[in-house]
Amino acid sequence: MLKTLLRHTLATATLLAAGLAATTAHAQVRDHTFKLSFAIAGDNAQSRSAAFFKSEVERLSGGKMKVTLFPGSQLGPDLQVLSGLRAGAIEAQIGTTSLLGSIDPAFNLYDIPFLFRSFDEVYAVADGEPGKRFAAIGEKNGFILLNTHSGVWRNLTNRSRPVASAADIKGLKIRTLQNTVFIDFWKALGANPVAIPFPELYSALEGGTVDGQENANGVTVFAKLMEVQKHFTPTQHGAYVGVVMFSGPVWARLNEDERKVLREAGATSGAQWRKAFAEEDVMLNKRIGEKLTITPLSPAARADLEKLAQPVIDKHLASFDPALVQQVRAAIATVRK
Repeated sequence: MLKTLLRHTLATATLLAAGLAATTAHAQVRDHTFKLSFAIAGDNAQSRSAAFFKSEVERLSGGKMKVTLFPGSQLGPDLQVLSGLRAGAIEAQIGTTSLLGSIDPAFNLYDIPFLFRSFDEVYAVADGEPGKRFAAIGEKNGFILLNTHSGVWRNLTNRSRPVASAADIKGLKIRTLQNTVFIDFWKALGANPVAIPFPELYSALEGGTVDGQENANGVTVFAKLMEVQKHFTPTQHGAYVGVVMFSGPVWARLNEDERKVLREAGATSGAQWRKAFAEEDVMLNKRIGEKLTITPLSPAARADLEKLAQPVIDKHLASFDPALVQQVRAAIATVRK
């Protein structure tokens, strides 16, 4: 009788302790509302994945941490938003490693032309030792990397003529990012690169300020750039590498339970982003083919582009920390056939 009573008392105490621990842990997550800014509006892989991230944050926090989505660059151009993020005025942003190259040149490693041959190679870098280095660099510069995603290549569009070779690129005014790797790359191919903020791109193409642009297919389609372009060339000169960032100053004010929610939401949504981007790109190629004239590159033409880009590749690789370059090459080698 006494043993039974003791067992019952112990079981009850264990349940009460577990309940108290769960309540205490849940209580550590406080009420927050975070702004999440990104460039592309509409129904697409980017916006759906952003909505998934929002739902994960709210689910994992028991509804205490809420995310408000601001698509279509509502909070300003990418660089302006990134500045606000690093200052703590904006909590979260979806951007690219190309954008982050303006903060720390190490991120430009992702943008080295023709560095990656597959998305598995991109993920080997992002998920491996180089990814840890990039995360540390981000934290040092005022932002936390919650995930890195890809699944689409950067390609060239223009309004002037079909591009089947480097000779066809010569003289074209190409909008690119304010990123030295991209600018040097297009100069090496004979183009005239022009850095224009994304919100101004459509009008710049429409008015002829630039002839063309290079971007992921999703940007070309969902930003309606096909309306002011005629030709598409699948140059696949670089991978679009996206990132979800969180403000460093805001992160510093969060407790560990709240940070855990964001890390877990970043990880689960990152897997969703990668899958969604890869699946959507098949559809995007079809839509581009319905609107623009597609001119493929022959193997010889592609080899010629790579040859012209080689001095740029060598120049920028030499500017990075040799240890980081070695880590990136080692990560790529683990999956390259």
